[in-house]
Amino acid sequence: MSGRTVLYLSASITNAPLNARLRAQLDELRFELVLPQEFAPLDRSHPTYPRAIYQRCIDEMERCDAALLLLDAFGVDCASEAGWLCARGKPLIGIAAQSLRFLQHWMVKGNLSAVISLDPVVHDAVLHDPILREVDARCVVDPADLGDAIAALVRGHQLEAAGQPARFAEPARKPSIQGGQP
Repeated sequence: MSGRTVLYLSASITNAPLNARLRAQLDELRFELVLPQEFAPLDRSHPTYPRAIYQRCIDEMERCDAALLLLDAFGVDCASEAGWLCARGKPLIGIAAQSLRFLQHWMVKGNLSAVISLDPVVHDAVLHDPILREVDARCVVDPADLGDAIAALVRGHQLEAAGQPARFAEPARKPSIQGGQP
């Protein structure tokens, strides 16, 4: 891959300040983070969006190398994007900060290529989840390390898609078994 990695952010646009903060945490020389809030009118209600907004989202997802799904607060639109990305073979990396609510959404979890947890307790829950324990799961507690984790996961997906082993990064930590099955 040459140039910057293009990432599509699947997240609630009502969380625009948090979405923008995520962009600020990523090195702009390495990543272009597409924020749908920049072309979806925040001053209009969702039912009034024209089809052009939907099409722009599709075009941006098509253009991206991978996508990020903020798991702490996502809605139906994000779930739809997750399914579209999975069907197109685009890597979808879930980012979970402090909530475990996303664990109840089995269809969304099934679309994820990887999960980055920003909290060790969340990470442990991901490792013990019957669907997510089959994907690469990383725990990143230092925001400065988030970009490296995303880059490694995207590169690994690209290698696997090309039929090459993904020996690019350290393996994900497996769940510890204490007193029986996880």
